[in-house]
Amino acid sequence: MEKLRHVDVTFAGFDLENNMQRIFEELSKLENLRILKKVKFPIYQADSANVLFQRCANLQELNITFLGDLCSPGTCIKLEHLTQLQILHLSIGSSRVVPELLLPSKLMKLELRWARIGSTISVIAGLPNLEYLQLTDLNFIQSEKWCLGVVFHNLKVLKLAWLSISEWDASEDSFPQLETLVIKGCDKLNAIPFSFVDIRYSNTATD
Repeated sequence: MEKLRHVDVTFAGFDLENNMQRIFEELSKLENLRILKKVKFPIYQADSANVLFQRCANLQELNITFLGDLCSPGTCIKLEHLTQLQILHLSIGSSRVVPELLLPSKLMKLELRWARIGSTISVIAGLPNLEYLQLTDLNFIQSEKWCLGVVFHNLKVLKLAWLSISEWDASEDSFPQLETLVIKGCDKLNAIPFSFVDIRYSNTATD
């Protein structure tokens, strides 16, 4: 187990309440683990999941899903200690509460799915090395108008899929390095901002 580098979990999840100690004992040996995929947790076990990921401090790629509605105010998903993490696929289910999200600064690629966006967008924009961002099925809390008041300094690829927004307001300064914009399934979106006129645009998610 000490030499394990890649774990891909399919149709399974961790029961941290009933098997917490055994899981922690096993994962304490996984310092060489670099890739962990398709892990699922109930959102109410977010705190236990945070402790679990501290045992995998050298992860470079993580694919994780949090499920359920039992998310209390103050819930926080803490990944900032994963200082080697470069790729994150994060899905947050139908929770009505927006969990706080702490992300590692080395992150280069982020795919965020199903989550309520809230103030999380400012956290994402603050990632200094982020070059690829995909937002899918996000629930915009206040309205269907997305007023983007942050700057993604190094973002090169932006993918928007199945969003419910009808209006999108972004300035020329919001994406100074953007090279590719992909939009798929955003049927309510009336137009893209004029600031994207000079970049490569696609209406498919496979480009």
